[in-house]
Amino acid sequence: MGVLQGVLLCLPLYGRRTRTRVAAVCLAIASASFLATLHLGTIRALAPAPAHSAVWLEEVRAGEGAEGQGWFWSEREATCTPTTNIAFLKSHKCASSAIQNILFRYAYNEGLLLALPDYGNYYGGGTSLFQAPMYRASPWAKLGVNIFAIHTKWNHKEIVKIMPNDTVYISIVREPTQLFESLYTYTKMEEHYKMNAEQFVLRTPVSSPRHHGYLGYNQMAWDFGMPASTINNITAVAAMVERASREFDFVMVAERMEESLVLLAHFLCWHLKDVIVLKLNARENKYKTSLSEAAVTVLREKLAPDYLIYNYFLDRFDALVEDFGRRRMAREVQRLRSLTQELVQECGFNKKPSQNMTGINKPWSNMVEGYTTNATSGNCTLYSISEHAFINKLRDRQRQQVVKRFGLREPSAGALPPGAVALGGPGGMTPEEAVKVLKKSLVHANTAPQGKSGVPPQKSGVPPQKSGVPPQKSGVPAQKSGVPPQKSGVPPKKSGKSPQKSGIPPPKTRSTIPKIRSTTKKIRSTTKKIRSTTT
Repeated sequence: MGVLQGVLLCLPLYGRRTRTRVAAVCLAIASASFLATLHLGTIRALAPAPAHSAVWLEEVRAGEGAEGQGWFWSEREATCTPTTNIAFLKSHKCASSAIQNILFRYAYNEGLLLALPDYGNYYGGGTSLFQAPMYRASPWAKLGVNIFAIHTKWNHKEIVKIMPNDTVYISIVREPTQLFESLYTYTKMEEHYKMNAEQFVLRTPVSSPRHHGYLGYNQMAWDFGMPASTINNITAVAAMVERASREFDFVMVAERMEESLVLLAHFLCWHLKDVIVLKLNARENKYKTSLSEAAVTVLREKLAPDYLIYNYFLDRFDALVEDFGRRRMAREVQRLRSLTQELVQECGFNKKPSQNMTGINKPWSNMVEGYTTNATSGNCTLYSISEHAFINKLRDRQRQQVVKRFGLREPSAGALPPGAVALGGPGGMTPEEAVKVLKKSLVHANTAPQGKSGVPPQKSGVPPQKSGVPPQKSGVPAQKSGVPPQKSGVPPKKSGKSPQKSGIPPPKTRSTIPKIRSTTKKIRSTTKKIRSTTT
């Protein structure tokens, strides 16, 4: 698309108040879009190919469906090998769970390694920019990583630090008004703000605090890494888009999912079967809302940053489709539909409301639909498994790999070895419980430093300085009382204090006797030290 067309595409999306200011920015983005189409052939070197893609490569090399194909895809497909190192910006409510499932399945089937947090499904909780130590703190960082596909606030320079040099960077965008409506309902913002989406748009300023610190207006700009202080600054967002145009090799469009999947398969040099996916996390119709024309007009102006992102990558996507060839695309989309239908029949997938489901296939939200399968094949389950369950499955496999390769012991409830919390902890434990067990293990009798008495200081029951009454607290300083030093720490029976007050509980069972004996040894040891000091 030419520069003039790019400007005309951008301007109608904004209100009169911002139109003049945005015009210059749109011109810059359209120019960048034009230049990007001239440089689409500059792609990173790709990793060695898994053997299963050989059939597809033969089809490409035989020139199947090549008519109408432009120079970008011709050059790429002539030499490409299946990509195994991929970083995916998982943007909220952009059909990103479907792309994540594709990447998870490919990694699982090909034995690839993923960047996974120790717990949950976020790096940084959605509020903090990704930092490399978030990944490196995990024990599986020792294994290396091939695929990054976890929710995070994108920080490209930090993600590059953990990924291989030949990594391909991809993402997906969605029409901003549709994205916001979906986000508002899905994340239950109506319950929090006590306003429906229409009321929120008309009443709440774009600069209002984000729901849970990371959800709200211009969600794509936030997920792409924009800070709260400049997320509504058009100039700053334009600069971010310019950087993203260089950092991301391929960006899909949610409204054109089938075309996106076809291009994804060809871009990664994968078989078309690899990108088959069910419609995941899609809301039931009864949970969808609509906005009035007045609200849409107001919302579009508030979402100017997201529209800047969306329009640029939509323009670039169109250029890739044109280069791929419209007739060829139509045939590939039909092939994808046929392959998908074959899989649905083979696996016996049935769509079902999430609220009526249980087990690993149940989605996180009760507003969406999930899938059950009649097949016993584990491969079928990978298409319908929920995000959280799939992450746990992958995390468990990588934990076992760490245990096998580096000889770490399996964690137990009695005494977790250092790093065991990161490995997952005993079954059924919450992160907080696992942390408590780890802390306990650090002072375990078998691992804690031993004192001279042979009893760990933490477990002695009474610290040495409190086991007897120090001389300065006996009522008369030892050096002036004339009392021998050994009597400056008066035994309990002469001090007038009960055993409980001395810090030593009275014996209740035989199991407490060894503790009292060890404490008595500590008292005697302390008394000897006092005597040697005063003499």
